[in-house]
Amino acid sequence: DSFTVSRKEFLKLRGNGGKFVKGVERSTGCAVLMADELYKYQRHREIGFWGVRENVDMAMRCVKRRLGIF
Repeated sequence: DSFTVSRKEFLKLRGNGGKFVKGVERSTGCAVLMADELYKYQRHREIGFWGVRENVDMAMRCVKRRLGIF
């Protein structure tokens, strides 16, 4: 599964050395896939989730909660 976020939201998730994303991966057992680079004119980024359905759902909820998307 995946969904698209704005550049600002992407940076919010990747900030602080990616600690939030790493924590989500550890707590849910789901891989959160985010590109390493942001390109200057790219306004949106896709975030991918890989794992067992239940874990993917948990990880997506964590990320959406962090971004204020309910």
